[in-house]
Amino acid sequence: MQLDPNENASLGRILIADDEITFLEAAADYLADEGFECVCVRDAHAAAEELKNNQFDLLISDIKMPGNPKLELINQVQKVARGMPVILVTGYPSVQSAVGAVSLPVTAYLLKPLDFDELLVEVRKCVRHSKVRGAIRKTRRRLEESCQTLDEMESLACESVDAVASESADSFFALTLQ
Repeated sequence: MQLDPNENASLGRILIADDEITFLEAAADYLADEGFECVCVRDAHAAAEELKNNQFDLLISDIKMPGNPKLELINQVQKVARGMPVILVTGYPSVQSAVGAVSLPVTAYLLKPLDFDELLVEVRKCVRHSKVRGAIRKTRRRLEESCQTLDEMESLACESVDAVASESADSFFALTLQ
């Protein structure tokens, strides 16, 4: 898939939410070196605000952090940024958190200390998925706009023969070439 040259120069925007500052900075530095733009927050509430106000391709989230005792952030993600991939990371794996993650739209469940090469593989896969979804949404919007234009031109064509000969015909040909 080709990236749009008009988009941000980064490979993708990633929100990293973790209360462990060492992991947060190490993951952000590693991913930034690989070409990703990273925004870091230290709790689930700040992550939710970022998701509401900004566009991201991926969320990497710690499980055990303030504001997320029962994976509330992950549940909220699908309401705010439907379809956005999520990678969960934890230094405290449990059967309960693994089962909870399986019931949510989580792409990967990784254990700390992380193998950053494994993280990079998952990140690339998730961001690619996110870019494809974005391209589909953009194409759908353009198609809906084209359908609306066609409906308007059809209405004009039904109203007057003279209108068809001039403005709507030119519009139709321009839309067809598009």
